[in-house]
Amino acid sequence: MASNPFLKVVKIKSDDEEDEATPAKAKYAKAHFERVNQKLREVNLADLEKQYRGDGRQHYTLDLLRPSQFTGWIKKIKTGQL
Repeated sequence: MASNPFLKVVKIKSDDEEDEATPAKAKYAKAHFERVNQKLREVNLADLEKQYRGDGRQHYTLDLLRPSQFTGWIKKIKTGQL
């Protein structure tokens, strides 16, 4: 069984990186994880082998971070705000 059903995917970008594609990449990545989460919500756990049933209730999130945001992001993780 999975120890934590919530999986946070973190993409790190440099503080000085000015990539026009970044907002689009973040949008499509978030949409991808929402589709994955929807598929996982539809899984009938009885259809999975017993050893994988805990993985059937995982939920993915995506955060796009720059180093200047690390401290505030970690504080939010520690206080349960994320």
